[in-house]
Amino acid sequence: MKVLLADDDPVSLKVLKLALEPEGYEICSASNGSEAWQYFEDVDAPGLAVIDWMMPDVDGISLCRRLRELDRQRSRYTYVLLVTARAQSVDVVAGLQAGADDYLIKPLNLPELRARVLVGRRIVELQSELIERNQMLEDYNAAVSHDLKTPLIAVKMILGQVMEGLYGPVDAPAELVLGRARESVSDLLSMCETILALAKAARQDQLLGASEVDLISVARDTARDLRPLLEQEGKGLEIITDEDGSYSVLAVQSEMKRLFLNLLDNAIKFANPVKPVTLKFQRRENLCRVAIENRGPEIAEQVRRALFVRFSEIAGGGAKPGTGLGLYLCRRIVERHGGRIWYEYEGGASRFIFELERL
Repeated sequence: MKVLLADDDPVSLKVLKLALEPEGYEICSASNGSEAWQYFEDVDAPGLAVIDWMMPDVDGISLCRRLRELDRQRSRYTYVLLVTARAQSVDVVAGLQAGADDYLIKPLNLPELRARVLVGRRIVELQSELIERNQMLEDYNAAVSHDLKTPLIAVKMILGQVMEGLYGPVDAPAELVLGRARESVSDLLSMCETILALAKAARQDQLLGASEVDLISVARDTARDLRPLLEQEGKGLEIITDEDGSYSVLAVQSEMKRLFLNLLDNAIKFANPVKPVTLKFQRRENLCRVAIENRGPEIAEQVRRALFVRFSEIAGGGAKPGTGLGLYLCRRIVERHGGRIWYEYEGGASRFIFELERL
């Protein structure tokens, strides 16, 4: 395992190297924070670092904070052992809060140093194994979902042709069964799309391909796509804005459409057939707020806590249960765009609300 030693004192740096090199670690050294950061930015960055708190240019605390953000972006983990002469608990707490995993007080006890580095090595190796297994599962889910789409589309098309009488007359009972089969295939296709979107979201923490997106335009486009569902369910949809003006955000347009599609589909399933589903747009200071509202049953308190958790399902209204992935994906999309999403019930209406910073 590659270990970075960062200390502006050449004597301390040599002592650290002599203590750890015989243990089989690949050692790289830095005499200041900027040098250390260059190692962290490498593709083959060290998995473990022993960093001195007091260094010129960039100190150990600042380095920890920057490293945690970099780790989050690259979906990896670096174990940090902070070395300090500050023995007071308030200093130790500050170091741990900044992102250090462990600390050592100077003067160093070399056997203790080796033992703590060994602990870090075990944690990094376990973390790497977990990341690799998760990646394999995500790849498998994405591959299966992608490979399923083509035959499902073909089956849906053939069922439609049979129902239209392309292969001969179809009586009413057979047409009913074929219609249900076609609906089930549509549900499977929707599930494949959701799993593929989740796999994509899991891989990308940064907004690739983001541009200026008008939320009202995306909402209207999504409403047109959902018109067959609205007609089938016998429900209406109304878009309401508080005033003329821009509802533009920096976003990935396809992800915004997926967000509206999931939230509106969910609202339509549980809506009261007498009252339309409403999309309410409001501008609040530098935020765009969007509320998807329906006059349906209130979601129970114990269910609310798991609404945006993977594989949770909304119960109620007699509607067909979902996969428990739609609302989880909505949360991922909103949070990736720097916003927040929540549920509330007021005046007989259920509302899913999200906010994004507007341009």
